[in-house]
Amino acid sequence: MSIDEMVDLTNIGTLFAFVLVCVGIIILRYKDPDRHRPFRVPSSLWWYGLLAAVIGLVLYFLPQLLGPKVNIAGHLFSLPAFMMSDAWQYVEPPVFAVAALALVFVYPRTGVGKRLPLGAWSLPLLGAGSCIFLMYYLPPTSWWRFVAWLMIGLAVYLSYSYSRSHIGRQIGRPERTPWWLGLMGLGSFLIAIGLLTIPHDATFGESLHKAASGFAEGERTIIAFGCLGIGFALAVIGSIVGFARRRN
Repeated sequence: MSIDEMVDLTNIGTLFAFVLVCVGIIILRYKDPDRHRPFRVPSSLWWYGLLAAVIGLVLYFLPQLLGPKVNIAGHLFSLPAFMMSDAWQYVEPPVFAVAALALVFVYPRTGVGKRLPLGAWSLPLLGAGSCIFLMYYLPPTSWWRFVAWLMIGLAVYLSYSYSRSHIGRQIGRPERTPWWLGLMGLGSFLIAIGLLTIPHDATFGESLHKAASGFAEGERTIIAFGCLGIGFALAVIGSIVGFARRRN
């Protein structure tokens, strides 16, 4: 693994953690509505101006991610093309100046008792959306490894942490992990091995072709598909047994 691949894997894990935090804020608003919250997000015209300025700066630094040209009233318009043109150098300084003045002088004097539209959903949704936006443009290899590490974490939780966690003991979970949970944990671990083993630079059709060509040429792909198939089967069997036992 190169340093670039390691950085991408770190980025996708950190961004996913931020997504969980943003979603957790929304859930906590309804699960614990009486929690003391001394901070209130200001809502005013200056705040919307500041938000627009920040978005403008973000668009300036990410012009290549904004898509192709759009035909508007018979004219091709491209926001990235405008931002990379000579005209943008006259627009950027005023935008930055307005954002800085609003942040330094206006923001501290606004009332903090007002709320943004959509209540508790506004800023967390913006935060989660921006993180998912950045995750979307990470290389496919990072996504393969990210899901694999999630499966490894799920395997550890199902086979060990579920019964031995402090919260689990408080709510009366068994001291020993049930066998069907261990089966699901083993399935999750095999899925992770399959995701880490399968060639990440090949399409699904190419992987099937390598697997059909024989063990000599497609050894890695056959092992990956075998681990994935057995892992999914064990996870499904464990889930069915677990649901059946909970109903009884």
